[in-house]
Amino acid sequence: MKVPHGDDAYLFGEKIVSNFSSNVYQATDNTPLQAHLAAHMACIKHYPEPYPHRLEAAIARKEGVPAGCVLVTSGAQEAINLVAEYSDRSGTFLAPCYSGYAEAYDVCRQLDVETLLSPSGETDGSLGKTTWICNPNNPLGNVLPKETLTAFVAAHPSCLICIDQSYEHFTRQPLFSAAEALTFANLLLLHSLTKTYAIPGLRLGYVTAPEKICQLLRQRQMCWSVNALAVEAGFYLLDQGAALAPDVDALLAETQCLASALVALGIAVSSSDSHILFCELPAPFSSDELKGYLVEEHGILIREANSYFLPNACKTGCFRIATQTQEENNRLVLALEQWLAHKR
Repeated sequence: MKVPHGDDAYLFGEKIVSNFSSNVYQATDNTPLQAHLAAHMACIKHYPEPYPHRLEAAIARKEGVPAGCVLVTSGAQEAINLVAEYSDRSGTFLAPCYSGYAEAYDVCRQLDVETLLSPSGETDGSLGKTTWICNPNNPLGNVLPKETLTAFVAAHPSCLICIDQSYEHFTRQPLFSAAEALTFANLLLLHSLTKTYAIPGLRLGYVTAPEKICQLLRQRQMCWSVNALAVEAGFYLLDQGAALAPDVDALLAETQCLASALVALGIAVSSSDSHILFCELPAPFSSDELKGYLVEEHGILIREANSYFLPNACKTGCFRIATQTQEENNRLVLALEQWLAHKR
């Protein structure tokens, strides 16, 4: 059985004290949300709406789009699965990328950045029915220029271009708004409340797309896929979420400090526009071995890169982390320094 996510802290019991393996900022204070859900726990005694239309309407008002252009899902992965069904399980992906896209498809093809930067070099037929682009990228953390993506979408009107903006809160680079995306008939945006508010256990995301696309996806969605607590959380976060979201500027500044410290240790770090850092150990060191050491000796969890699509890259020494608090980041750097000194 495939495990699509890197956060495998459940495997280590109480050992983990610092979790860098998922792209959630663990220090996010969502205790007000927890208190709200505790006060509304009675909602679990009743079925939620078969499809969360009221929450979709509320999101649409906030995004400034028609209600029919929003589809709430049980996390980003449900949306990916629905799009895969829409496209007859055949799709294209901009690599490197999260493996969950490919795992939803039976037939998939990789698209490289060079091709995307020259959209006239591709035809709709060669792309297939759908193409996924993660922006900000997971695992690299970089953001593709908005004008580049605009040209790419315009150049392929027969292909549904799906841009996964799950990490949109964690960058200051320009991205598509939901209203801007709707000026294209073939552009779908994926949004994740899970990442922004550190609620992966609730599974809550949404799609914004032309109404016709949302209707086609709805036909494939199971009723009650979004549970009552997730819906209640959605309403609360639309109203109160701004106060709960992490301070992006402070987090990005800390990310740059962490990246510099890793480079000083001889670890290669990809340029990032978000809180995500993709790292490569000097040869011949193994990220699997490093992960085991960090867990056992320091209670620190990182994500090895063996489940990512990484063209022309060596996965053996690669790992991905997401910036956490300054104290945790310093602890990680010290542990890496000790491990590398021992290995050398």
